[in-house]
Parts: sequence; C-alpha cells; structure tokens
Amino acid sequence: MITRDLSYEFSASKAVILDTVDIENMSESNHRQGIAMYNIFVPLNLNDGEPVSESKLKWVRSEILHYFGAGTILPPSDGLWVSSVGQIFHDRVMPIWVAAPVNQKTEASLYELAYKLATLFEQEEIFIYRMPISLMSIDPV
Repeated sequence: MITRDLSYEFSASKAVILDTVDIENMSESNHRQGIAMYNIFVPLNLNDGEPVSESKLKWVRSEILHYFGAGTILPPSDGLWVSSVGQIFHDRVMPIWVAAPVNQKTEASLYELAYKLATLFEQEEIFIYRMPISLMSIDPV
C-alpha cells in the first residue's frame, strides 16, 4: 500500500488532504476513471467549544452543492487529534462524502472550501480524506 500525505498552507489556516491508494488492488477501470470519494470532516464546534450555528451548517451544505453538485451528510461523529504542541483536542464533526473526479478543478475546489471552512469555523485545520473508487454499471435484465 502506498500512502501519500499532502499538506497545503493557507495564510492563517491549513488544509490536510490524505490520499491512500492501494495500487496493487486498484482495478484498471478505477485508475482510468480517476474518481475519488472525498470525506470532509466539518467541525461542529468552534475552537472555544461553542457550537457552530445552524446558519453556518446550512452554508456548508450550499457550498457542497455549489462545488460538487451532490454530497452525503453522515451522522455526527466524535474525533480526537493532537496539536503540534501535544495538546489533545476532542472534536464533534459532521462527515460529508463527495464523489468527484481526481483533477485540478476538484483539488482547487477542495482547497478553497477547506480555507473557507477553517476561516469561518475558526479552525487550525480542516481534515479531508480521499479514497479511489470505481463506479458500477449494472444493466437491467
């Protein structure tokens, strides 16, 4: 398995996109299609612990539709992470799945969205995870 960790710096914020690809088990059609599932972890609390307002969450939904045309919002989850100085943070997040082509337009949209999220939600980082997928085509019998 090949794992690649890419970090991108923005002025006051950072977006982290992890790309994990199992080259040995990836089908040829998957490789040709270049489709990935992006999991965007949207924080439900600001860094001071205050809950994110419903209006900001509605904004996130509209941005997902703006950038990608569709998305799947999963139930809230609990997350943990350790800062660069060793402080442990507990986060409540709203995972959103987005299937999109792996190309520069998608990457640019994700970086822009991560920057907006980090700024609006007063976060140091926004975590986005990418996995390759293949789309199934099933012919009716």
